[in-house]
Amino acid sequence: MKQFSGLSAVLLTLALTLSATLVAVTTAPSTAATGKMRLCRMSDWDNGGSKTFRQITLKHSAFQMTHAERRRIPANVGFSREVTMTKQTVVHASIEATAQVKADAGAFFAKASVEAGLKVAGGGSSTTGSSITETFTVSEAKRDRLFVFYTGVDTFRFKVHKRVCAHGQHDYFGTLRSYNNIKESGAVLCPHTRYKKGSIKYQVTFKAGC
Repeated sequence: MKQFSGLSAVLLTLALTLSATLVAVTTAPSTAATGKMRLCRMSDWDNGGSKTFRQITLKHSAFQMTHAERRRIPANVGFSREVTMTKQTVVHASIEATAQVKADAGAFFAKASVEAGLKVAGGGSSTTGSSITETFTVSEAKRDRLFVFYTGVDTFRFKVHKRVCAHGQHDYFGTLRSYNNIKESGAVLCPHTRYKKGSIKYQVTFKAGC
């Protein structure tokens, strides 16, 4: 490694400091935190080399209903049959970021699976856009009941951060959205006021309009 001394060393340190500061101001949100990601060092780009660090942080998770069907079941009647549910929405897995971050999309989606503790869908994936059919069973009761049969997935939103150490520190940020590859299905009794606001049962019945 080339050694610097005196005024040259001071000027180099000042230049690196200004470079890192300018990058942070122009590319990072005011609330961005580097967490365990260390700052760049001059040794990172010795002999023309460079180092890249990646960090992903789970910011939000929620349930998203993708298919649903309302069925009224008369009193004293049990229900055990196939239900064809129409599409409500299609969930996509995507990354919204600079080209520098998108170039590492595969690595960030892999990190998303680790952070969420399950296998999330990769970039460009989406849930089915067609109707689906599943079998449900509901026990009989002494009154008429209105049910929502549904299928959905857990969705996730992550903040992604890429740091490149190459003759200075360069930070890039973005947002990654994905969903659990394993769908959840069930039958929920209407109306939505029966359930705690924000719960899956509340979301399902509310979005189904009951």
